[in-house]
Amino acid sequence: MEIANQYPDINLGPGYELDQTDNKWSLGLTLELPLLNQNRGKIAEAIAARELAAAKFQQVQMAALAEIDAAVVNLKGARKTTQTARKILDEVEHEAETTRKMKDAGALERAELLQRDLEVSASQLALIDAEISEQEAVGLLENALQTPATALPASF
Repeated sequence: MEIANQYPDINLGPGYELDQTDNKWSLGLTLELPLLNQNRGKIAEAIAARELAAAKFQQVQMAALAEIDAAVVNLKGARKTTQTARKILDEVEHEAETTRKMKDAGALERAELLQRDLEVSASQLALIDAEISEQEAVGLLENALQTPATALPASF
């Protein structure tokens, strides 16, 4: 607006008057002349305000992108931890089954089988913790993207 205001503003306006049965038409002309400095101060203020708004937008955008990047990295790490916990649980369950067969054959005592069962339980808890961390990471990503997890691409 201030840039437009640095140029003269010409307004034309029609007029009508009824004077003792005479129809009188007129044409009004107004001309607003800018100051000698042609609104340079106001133009500079408007440009500075626009640049400030652009800088604030850039700051908000960079913070949002950083939050999204951190959430993606966190989710990838949590998924890797969950996969590792599943592999460990599978291995421990296999070892427990082998121990159970050996105990049934009489090669081992009950204490060894109980030890393996404790290891299975600990591995199950570790897997549950990893899955909880993964779900929390999904929640952080949803918050960062402001999109539900069902709308996220499979690459996440």
